[in-house]
Amino acid sequence: MDTETLAIAVVDWISTFEGISKPCRSIRDLSDGALFYDVLSEIDNQWFSLVRSIDTGDNWVLKFNNLKKLYKVLIGYYEEVLGQNTSAVEVPNLTSIARDADVVELLKLAQLVIALAVQCENNQQYIARIQSLNQQSQHALMLSIETVMGRLANGGVVPPSPAPTTDGNTELPVPTAFISEKLELEKLNKTLAEQLDVQRNKYEQLLSDRNELRSRLQDMEQSVSQLSEAGKIDFILRTEIDNLKADLNKSENKRLEAEAVVEKQNSLIADLTKKVDETSKKAEEANRLKDQLDEFRHTADKLQKSEAIIDKYKKKLEEVGDLRKQMKVLEEQHQLQSERNSHLEDEYRKVSSFKPLMDTYKEQIGELEGKNSTLQVENSSLDFQLKDARSKLERYDYERKADQDTILALEDRIKDLELQGAGIELSGSMSDELDETSNAALKTKVVQLERELERFRAAKLSDQTDGTRVAVLENLLEDATRLKEKFEQDYRQAFERNLALENEMKQLQSVSSAEGGDNASGLRIKITEYENTISSLQARLAEAEQSLTSGRSASPSNGGNDVTNAGIPSKEEKFKRQIRQLTDDNRQAMAQVNKMLHEKEKMQSEYVETKELLHQQERVTSDLRSALAAMESRGQSSDETTQKLGSVTQKLVQSTEQNKQLHEALKRAKDHIILQEKQLKERATSLPKDGNYTEAISSFETQLKEREEEVQRLKRELSDTRAAAKREQRLMLSAWNNVGTELQKQNMTQQRTGTSMSWLAQQRKNLSPQIKRR
Repeated sequence: MDTETLAIAVVDWISTFEGISKPCRSIRDLSDGALFYDVLSEIDNQWFSLVRSIDTGDNWVLKFNNLKKLYKVLIGYYEEVLGQNTSAVEVPNLTSIARDADVVELLKLAQLVIALAVQCENNQQYIARIQSLNQQSQHALMLSIETVMGRLANGGVVPPSPAPTTDGNTELPVPTAFISEKLELEKLNKTLAEQLDVQRNKYEQLLSDRNELRSRLQDMEQSVSQLSEAGKIDFILRTEIDNLKADLNKSENKRLEAEAVVEKQNSLIADLTKKVDETSKKAEEANRLKDQLDEFRHTADKLQKSEAIIDKYKKKLEEVGDLRKQMKVLEEQHQLQSERNSHLEDEYRKVSSFKPLMDTYKEQIGELEGKNSTLQVENSSLDFQLKDARSKLERYDYERKADQDTILALEDRIKDLELQGAGIELSGSMSDELDETSNAALKTKVVQLERELERFRAAKLSDQTDGTRVAVLENLLEDATRLKEKFEQDYRQAFERNLALENEMKQLQSVSSAEGGDNASGLRIKITEYENTISSLQARLAEAEQSLTSGRSASPSNGGNDVTNAGIPSKEEKFKRQIRQLTDDNRQAMAQVNKMLHEKEKMQSEYVETKELLHQQERVTSDLRSALAAMESRGQSSDETTQKLGSVTQKLVQSTEQNKQLHEALKRAKDHIILQEKQLKERATSLPKDGNYTEAISSFETQLKEREEEVQRLKRELSDTRAAAKREQRLMLSAWNNVGTELQKQNMTQQRTGTSMSWLAQQRKNLSPQIKRR
């Protein structure tokens, strides 16, 4: 908080009071306490006016006496009227304020006055005065009020021990008759503190609502001011007149009360001056003797308690032997775990070197996706050519049948014409001209028929080439199915290796530190084998794609055997049913595969949780070790250490049970995945295989889809393994950083507190208020 800003805000707030005796222009004007008395008497005139006696003058001793009375009355108001504990409040240095007008100490005293003003009965009036200030001053005052309220709340509800008075008189011991009353008052104070917290929360909420209503009122006032400016001025003047009348009545009442008080104080001063002269000498001697008596009592109590503490420590030292043995065992376990963690960190650093290999896998997957897209384009072009060939084949069959009918009709006609020509030759030369014309027409007709026959033969040859093309496609389809089965088998093997690898990684966290190196090397070997299998699968996939592309490029130029197209329409329905069945099986298989992938992700998340539990166990052991070291160096009680050991052992038992449950869940998941793999293999072997035309095309399409799904699956597996490796590396680094930061924090807190955390210092702290009471 800025001291200059807070000082300006305090001066502005005090200037809002009209009943002050002199104007407040700077924070140093408050050093004599007169302005504080004016403000406090306006807050609660009945409480603060009874003890008011201001000694005017520039002497710092007079200022100190005024401030001492002011502080005593202020603290009494907090404890008796407001019912709050002021033990946690910062005590201002009254000597620095009276002698040097220290701004920091003046601000401490002003903060107590402002916090009292916002908690009194008429607090709304003083909160409104705070809100009438500028935004910066409001913010500074609210922060100071929050700090004082927080310290008052942290002070607890137990009433503070009475401090020795400044004039040297010590209080007598409390009688036993007041102990029960004190307990009842403490309970009442507790309930009142809880009610105060509730009311404070309500008050804060009402403040926020009030601010919101104030903003709305300002908006409404602006709108009203635009409508009727003259009416507003009249209303403001009337309200100011009413306020001035009320202030005048208050000031008159204050004046009368002040005159009565002055008369009483004058009579008291006359009596007291006589008594002071008589008792000043006796008081000095009594103060000196009381100080000596307090010193002697304090030393006697210290000696008695130190003897009791020495006897207690003799007994405690006998119990430290077992704790030292336990500490040695825990240190050995911690050392083994730290070696194991460092070894695992080295292994993870080595695993992070496979990042460029993963990038090459990404590039290869991108190339495979491009090849897959080209295969899809070629497949669509082949489908179009196949449909075109089918339509041409049907058209050619229809034309061939029509041409065969026309050829038979023409042959019959030729035979009839030949018979008619032979009869005409036998009859004579009556129709020679007719013979010549009919022979010419017959010759032209024969030429036309020969041309049509050649055209039909060419159509037959094209049909035969379409059949050879279909045969080549069937051969390619058989090769693709064989490659598909081979890839599926390799993928299952890789998947099983991956499961085994994950199981070994999980077992690696639960084994002892002696087996940590062997398991880490086995894990590294499994990772390299898994990467080799992925690269071999990608190479085989590339070879299969190259063989398919070469087969397709060679299919239009190669000739084959004739494929009979008879009976295809009758078998199309049968093939369609088989296609539907195969697609349904494929969907079920994909659903099972997705389910297995989901279970795999679930197992990975459980593995991360187990790692976090192990890190928590390591943190607990490190905390126990530090606690034992602190106990040895400072003499901490064995009861606290045994409680800590009990809590740590309970946490260890819970974590071991959780690890067992996780291992059982992993075993069940692994058995389920193996069962699903067997079902997939049986289904793949039980699928029917046929080399017919329609089934070949449909299986070729499903093969392309499955290949796309395999590529996507490989991508997901690579991303999962990469993410798991990065996540594990991050967890290990964050765990080490957390352990380091916690150790640093513990060392810092131990250095700050010094010996205040030891048992002896706590006993001294608890006994100091009792000694002061005596």
